[in-house]
Amino acid sequence: MKRLVILVTAAVIMLSSCGTFTLEQSKVLNNADLASYKTFMIEPADGSTIPSYLSMNDVKNIYRSISEQLYKRGYTYVSTNPDMVVYVAMSVKQVIQTKDLIPPGSDFGYRYFSPRGAYLDNYYSNAQIISGITKEGVLMVDIVDARKKIHVFCAEVSSLAEDSGVNVKDLSKLDQATEVLFSRYPVLPKGN
Repeated sequence: MKRLVILVTAAVIMLSSCGTFTLEQSKVLNNADLASYKTFMIEPADGSTIPSYLSMNDVKNIYRSISEQLYKRGYTYVSTNPDMVVYVAMSVKQVIQTKDLIPPGSDFGYRYFSPRGAYLDNYYSNAQIISGITKEGVLMVDIVDARKKIHVFCAEVSSLAEDSGVNVKDLSKLDQATEVLFSRYPVLPKGN
């Protein structure tokens, strides 16, 4: 068990250094034994629910990249009666960065003669201004036990978008993002 924890930790560190993707969450749910499953399918996309910033080709690339991660772990794709059903979602949100209005310790260019200076320093040291606004894409997977109809795994990876739009066209970056997405998945890729 210690060896598994060390291998997973090493994989997370390696994959985190591969790119700028951040694993937001990764959880095994309902005490599921994910190694006991053998087959999977990805729930087909409904064209009416695909976000406007993605094309059907983008969705197919996302599905391909997720499938590759599951193939590496020994799972087989089936179109009927799978052990696991994978649901995929994506969102793009604005991220607002802030910074201190006045750097701590600054005298604001004034020299106060009374205790008021201490009060203002406290106020301004907590004040924030917007220093940047960017877009962040979050790719999410939910895996469900098809027979029991219970949620067994969920994970989210962020930073899949840039100011110019969603960055799923670059297949190598998409593959890096899905590697990070599955970096804490308890079934390691074969050969590791």
